[in-house]
Amino acid sequence: MQDTHESDSPVHTLPNQAWRIARDTFRNARADDLTGEAAKMAYYILLSLFPLVLVLLAVTGILGSESAFNRITQAARTTVPDYAWQFVSSLIQEVTDRRRPGTLSFGVIFALWAASSGVASLTGGLNTMYDVTEQRPWWKRRLLALGVMAVGSVLLVLGAAAIIPTEGWLRHLGLSTLWSYARWPLSFLLITGTAWIAYTFLPAGNETPSGKKTLVGAAVASALWIVATLLFRFYIANFGRYSRVYGAIGAVIVLLIWFYISALAVLVGGEVAATLESDGAVRQGSPDSRTAPPPTGHDSR
Repeated sequence: MQDTHESDSPVHTLPNQAWRIARDTFRNARADDLTGEAAKMAYYILLSLFPLVLVLLAVTGILGSESAFNRITQAARTTVPDYAWQFVSSLIQEVTDRRRPGTLSFGVIFALWAASSGVASLTGGLNTMYDVTEQRPWWKRRLLALGVMAVGSVLLVLGAAAIIPTEGWLRHLGLSTLWSYARWPLSFLLITGTAWIAYTFLPAGNETPSGKKTLVGAAVASALWIVATLLFRFYIANFGRYSRVYGAIGAVIVLLIWFYISALAVLVGGEVAATLESDGAVRQGSPDSRTAPPPTGHDSR
């Protein structure tokens, strides 16, 4: 009786639960081919880069200002790997040299549609993680991707617009150094909120995933993205020599690798949320294909 009581105590169960979730997440990630899904998602993100900049330029003209777009550009410069920034900055320069697009112009609508391709590719990955079959029509899936894309863009612009006066206030108080440390927690909150929306509304199925479990997955995705981005920036700045091997195209290769790492972080967060969801279903006595040991693995889909 004493051993049973000790095994049920929070001190003993929490580490075991964390280890079990991490183990099941890794196993499910391999079965779901997360690396392949991340490569596909990174490709669509790269194709969406130009229309995404166009959308942000249009949205800042509505909700923010020219300074809000500049704030987003500055934040991107401190996030994108240094060697890849020359490609991104030239792309931004090409977009901003044009006339700012109108609110409901055809160009903005088409750009928003194209920019949502990366989000749409995430839908397929989440369906695989949750072991659900996609039965929604293509237009509904695209509208959901557009909605998530629009919400993420609005949150980004509003965050940038709110940061500008805050940063000026901190500099006025002589605390400008504080901002260099505060931007990463703010990035964590922004990415967590956007990922939570994606994990909640993009997967197919009639049942909405648990809010707490998707929030945990979103937080994991944000933490992984920040750590991976910092490590990759350090590697490119100190060890990466892509310019010597690939020449001018090296900047695009570095950017694509960073997109791949970012997509992988988002997908791992979704896998954590799906694993937590299936773990809760098994504990409640519901059948679940993830934790049951059928010999065919994920062929039950």
